[in-house]
Amino acid sequence: DPEMVKSVKSAVEKYLPGLDQAEISMRERPFNTEANGKKKAQAQNFTVVTISKQVQIASRIHSEVARVTLNEDGKLLKLVVSR
Repeated sequence: DPEMVKSVKSAVEKYLPGLDQAEISMRERPFNTEANGKKKAQAQNFTVVTISKQVQIASRIHSEVARVTLNEDGKLLKLVVSR
């Protein structure tokens, strides 16, 4: 979904600038709510978007990665950045 990618890029841009050269992968993950003795919540599917790029710092190549978790409505739930 191009709109979803655009919103994810805008959220990540301030942490990882220069996303024009980044690789983007998307996958859906089901969320299972079964637990012993606990109330069962409504099952949901989440979309996980991973953005990765490589940056040269001095003589080394360093990977920068951001992982964004979205709910079924496209709302950003979690943003994790490794740089």
